[in-house]
Amino acid sequence: MFNFSLLKRAGKTNAKLWIAFTGILVLQMLLVLSVYNPDAGMERVLHALPEGVAALLHINMETDTLVKYLAVSLFGFLYPVISMVYGILAANRLVAKKVESGTMAYLLSSPNGRGRIVNTQAFFLVFSLFVMFGCTAAAGLVFCVVCFPGKLDVTGFLLLHVGVFCLEICLSGIGFLASCISDESRYSLALGAGISTIFLLLRMLADMGGGLEVLKFATIFTLFHTADIVDGSLNICWKFPLLAVIGFLFYWIGIAQFKKRDLPL
Repeated sequence: MFNFSLLKRAGKTNAKLWIAFTGILVLQMLLVLSVYNPDAGMERVLHALPEGVAALLHINMETDTLVKYLAVSLFGFLYPVISMVYGILAANRLVAKKVESGTMAYLLSSPNGRGRIVNTQAFFLVFSLFVMFGCTAAAGLVFCVVCFPGKLDVTGFLLLHVGVFCLEICLSGIGFLASCISDESRYSLALGAGISTIFLLLRMLADMGGGLEVLKFATIFTLFHTADIVDGSLNICWKFPLLAVIGFLFYWIGIAQFKKRDLPL
């Protein structure tokens, strides 16, 4: 399915990008947790949020918990957007940039066929996202065990990570498909980032309510609601798997298109 040597090469060439974005996410996690004070009226902080912001983050602010605080501060917007940028950039570097620079011609001259090469690139992207969120989850758990023993709903905390990971599989799949069908990096980035950004904007418009609420059916961001996790909704049992399935479908289409299309080598 994939080539281990090529996988290591992908890891080396994308290490700085991965470390930078993982570092940003971990740092944000630690900074947000460091200012959390359950005895200082964090509920007042939540209720001080404008109604529009609360709606955007899909948060029901009737109770005050550490998981809800993290859902508001990180997982409602910042984590999905930052990791979305990583997925788009990494997808571009893994395929389209190699085609543009001529590196892909070198790889194709090896005994490995197109299928194995592009499968390896796709596996690296998904695995790098998995490890990225694994690092943020580990950092958050350790910090909470030390500073807030017994305060964290571990299941809810991990489900936030599972949900955003499934969302990023979908968004990175869009970026990977764009990379597989593009000959130049600029087209890959424009297509991958453009579609993902449109989905994000549609969600923001839908959250404004009124007649715009119907737009929620036109964006994949609707499938990741932090409130579903905070409120214990069973909707995550079908929403998260659906996000992953849609994402892997994008990957599959991208791989199929790359294998059969003419390359400017």
